[in-house]
Amino acid sequence: MATAAADIPEMTIEPHPPHPVPVLCGGESAAALKRAARLCDGWVGTAYTLDEAERVIGRLNGYRRDYGRENEPFEIIATVRGEPTPDLYERAAELGITGVTASPWANRERTHAGDHRDPKKPAERYREPIERFAEEIVAKLP
Repeated sequence: MATAAADIPEMTIEPHPPHPVPVLCGGESAAALKRAARLCDGWVGTAYTLDEAERVIGRLNGYRRDYGRENEPFEIIATVRGEPTPDLYERAAELGITGVTASPWANRERTHAGDHRDPKKPAERYREPIERFAEEIVAKLP
């Protein structure tokens, strides 16, 4: 038997966050994009080329206009497919993407393979591509 929302007692978090916790949702269907545009503080997408991202974000922003929320702060988080360069991420920001997910090691050697008995050994394999990404990409962004 489902519980009605009115039957759930009020809850609190301790310690209280200093600011309201943003609510983000995802999905690409019209219903999901409308839900994000109408009710949420942001939207989380998957992986897109810039052209694909432009189309999905265009639909999302159209719904935000329909609901009169186009001028409210709104987060858009997604993975941008393509060769990682500062230009790629600057262009993503111009589309309205406010945060990206990235795996700097993804096109390098398979970091999940090998001997995992020493937990520091596999983690060290991530360090070099992450540091290179930070130096070559992140440090050059505005």
